[in-house]
Amino acid sequence: MVKSKNNEEYLKKQLQKMPKVADNRSKEEVYQQILTKMNQSQTTPSIKRRNKWIPTIASLSAVVIVLIIVLSQEDFSNQFDQSSSDMEESTMDKAALENFDQSSESSVSEEDSDHRVNDINENEVAQEESMETVEQSYNYLINFELIDSALHTAFVTEQAQYIVPLTLINSDADDYSTNMDQLNRQINLQQNGLYDIGIKDMEFETEEDVVHAEFKDTFQLESSGSNLFNFQKILSFMFRPLEINNVDFENYHPVLEELGAVNDTFSLPTISQIPYKTYQKESDASKWLVAITNNQYKTLSSALEEMKKNEAEYQVSASIPKDARVEVEDLSDENVFISISSSEIADNQLTVLMIEAILATANSYGYQQVTVDIGVEQVGRYDLSRPLRTTNQINVVDFNK
Repeated sequence: MVKSKNNEEYLKKQLQKMPKVADNRSKEEVYQQILTKMNQSQTTPSIKRRNKWIPTIASLSAVVIVLIIVLSQEDFSNQFDQSSSDMEESTMDKAALENFDQSSESSVSEEDSDHRVNDINENEVAQEESMETVEQSYNYLINFELIDSALHTAFVTEQAQYIVPLTLINSDADDYSTNMDQLNRQINLQQNGLYDIGIKDMEFETEEDVVHAEFKDTFQLESSGSNLFNFQKILSFMFRPLEINNVDFENYHPVLEELGAVNDTFSLPTISQIPYKTYQKESDASKWLVAITNNQYKTLSSALEEMKKNEAEYQVSASIPKDARVEVEDLSDENVFISISSSEIADNQLTVLMIEAILATANSYGYQQVTVDIGVEQVGRYDLSRPLRTTNQINVVDFNK
């Protein structure tokens, strides 16, 4: 309190020393203003002190915020890592599951493939067995294999009206006498209505494009136009398939004069343009393809029309159904298209015989292939979706069977 009074006295003295200033203010007002400024000077340090704490507080706040952000980031990072880990695990699990599924599918696919392969193999086996069954259930009269050792012979039908050519395969000898004896032991020729015109009483030896023939003392040929005609044709059916055109007779027989053999050499007539039907003497006898040689058939169409006719008086049956509609078209010099439509055509023995008769007939007209359209794609062993080869190996007799 004393100090405060001293200050006031000091101020008063200082004021008295100041130059006079025109001031309309009263002493009280001046005094109050001085006191106000003094109070302000006293409060300023505390404000300044408070202001000094602001940066510190701001720094601390910033640190706290940074810590919060860092902690939040770490937590987010942990959460992200955990989420990523979960996603990776999920992805790995999904990949593993996909791999497992693929492995399972692959395993199933392999199993299915194995099953399919097994099914295919089983189907192939079944088809082969089916074809074997077909081979056994149907009787086939022609052969497509080129057999060098195959021998050919021929017989006349019971009434000597037509000729039935035979092909002998897997024979043990080249001479015809031995094979004729073996043929007689294997097939009852008389029961089948097949009669020898005298071939068994002759001997033959083939040499390149010539065959040497010799008459035995037992050889006989009744003098008639049909017998002479059939004798010439039978010689042609025997040796023309071997590409032999001439016969040299080693000894004399009156038949040579009738044949017109010059210097004992006889030129074999061609066996061409011949329709084939079926011949069966009795119901329990075998069926054979029979060559219709008593007329001329200049076109294949005319031959096919002839094959629709039955000849019951000669035990000869049509090889093409009577009601069949037949169309013929040349596809090339070697391939002919034959279309036949009939209600009797099916996968059966009669249709097999029809196809074989057509192939034998087409061969006699010089065709190497026949494209057959009969409304059925498979008949027995014959696949009709592709051209069939023709053949001159007719009425095959296998000595090994």
